[in-house]
Amino acid sequence: MSPAQVRAPMVHDLKCEGTAWLDVRAGCKSAEFRRDDRGFAVRDVLILHELDPAGRPSGRVCWASVRHVCRLDGFGAPGFVLLSLGEVSNGKPTAKQLDFEWEEIPF
Repeated sequence: MSPAQVRAPMVHDLKCEGTAWLDVRAGCKSAEFRRDDRGFAVRDVLILHELDPAGRPSGRVCWASVRHVCRLDGFGAPGFVLLSLGEVSNGKPTAKQLDFEWEEIPF
């Protein structure tokens, strides 16, 4: 996708199992495997809602920016993506956290 084709970032509210949520929040987990039912794109923001062991929202959330999207259709997982996460925050991310420079690599 060229810079001219980049769309405005979207915000996605997602549920996240407790252990995985803690790992994302701690910075140990830097990727999310998700069904691509939302059209995820670079610079989108994920609001991850922690689920308790019973599967209910715990009330804790963290925010993460999407730095890279790998569509897994050619890897035996059609309709799924691997999202590389950028900075994670307890509060709403700042514009600086979401803005980053990237360059298109010619093939």
